[in-house]
Amino acid sequence: MLNRVDIANAFGSGSTAAEVDADRLAPLLAEGEAVQAAAASAEGIEHATDDRTTTIEPEDGSHAYAVATNRRIHFLLGGEPESPEITYRLAAVTGAELRDGLLSSTLHVRTADESVRFSPVDADRAEALASYVSRVGSAWADLEGTLAGAREAMAEARETIRAGEDPTGDVQRAQMRLSKAHHCATHDDAAPTELMEAAIEPIEDELENLQVVTWTDRVAELLEDARKARASGDYDAAFEVAVEAADRIDAAREALGDSEADASADSDLAGTIEDLSADLEAVAADLFDEAEDACHVGLDTDDPAEAVAAWEDALDRYRAALAADWAGAVGPDPEALRFQLAWVVGNLIDALVAAAEECERAGDDLGEDHDDSADRYEAARDWLRRAHRLAREHPHSSGAALEEPLDRVQEKFELAQWQWGTAD
Repeated sequence: MLNRVDIANAFGSGSTAAEVDADRLAPLLAEGEAVQAAAASAEGIEHATDDRTTTIEPEDGSHAYAVATNRRIHFLLGGEPESPEITYRLAAVTGAELRDGLLSSTLHVRTADESVRFSPVDADRAEALASYVSRVGSAWADLEGTLAGAREAMAEARETIRAGEDPTGDVQRAQMRLSKAHHCATHDDAAPTELMEAAIEPIEDELENLQVVTWTDRVAELLEDARKARASGDYDAAFEVAVEAADRIDAAREALGDSEADASADSDLAGTIEDLSADLEAVAADLFDEAEDACHVGLDTDDPAEAVAAWEDALDRYRAALAADWAGAVGPDPEALRFQLAWVVGNLIDALVAAAEECERAGDDLGEDHDDSADRYEAARDWLRRAHRLAREHPHSSGAALEEPLDRVQEKFELAQWQWGTAD
């Protein structure tokens, strides 16, 4: 608040310049606005525009004042002013300087199309005011220009979204502008950082909501990609995009939770996020349900080849989930997933061995003189090789027990080939 103490400190005690009614001046200041520097003049205020110059004179025995706050500079007359004669936003000031003449000094404050001249009583105080207005005015001007650039980038992002294209570049430009805006608010010690940050916050909230819209659009695309990948059996891709979708949903929730933007817009976005989260859980549930169904097939079937196919399908799904670091609300957590994967690998190895044994028995039944026995032994060898390779890939499984049957089947295969003259 601009009060009698502010004025007295600005002009020094014992001066009629101190006689300004604080209650009259208080309504002139906006919330958070505080006096930073002031100067008095026993003469008038010379106001120049493009087409004319006007001098505003104080009453006899009174003074004119230049009062700089952390937002604006006011020029007013002493006594009990109802309002300032002239007010400029500091951001609009293009120049503020104290010019020394032969007989007196002149405070000169300029905007793009106006100027004010003011002959101060105290040159030192006027110099301090000019320095403050120049430095802080420059900071405000930089801030406003930077925020305008952020708004422009956000407007372009909205147009990009409406065109169905990726707005990431526009959003990044807006983020860079806001980063520069924070620099404008903090790089000069004289800058009113708190006020400037308050001007940045609504734009940041707006950008966060815009990012949420961008993220939710991307999540919808990712979920469609996950469904297509699942349908084609590409479980690695399905879980990779599902994890990306989960990360973007979490980021959108966090951004929306931090936002202080329009409540109705937040509510709509929150609803969209929850719908997408439910869709993601449904996609993940399908992937894990199908993996569980495959496990049941592997356990229930009496056909070794069918069991191998079922366990391999389950393995592909669980391995893809673990590789993608899936940790969503649906399905096993990573630790449980590792145990599940180990169990599936063990069952798959057993199924491969059972399929090999069935082929070996078929070859034995045909006899080594039969022309199809070599095919049976070759199939048995291939089943065992797959089991042996899988056991080596998983430390919890041992391939040692497979060495003997693999050697035995290989020997039978080579003998059957020799019997029919096909051995290499």
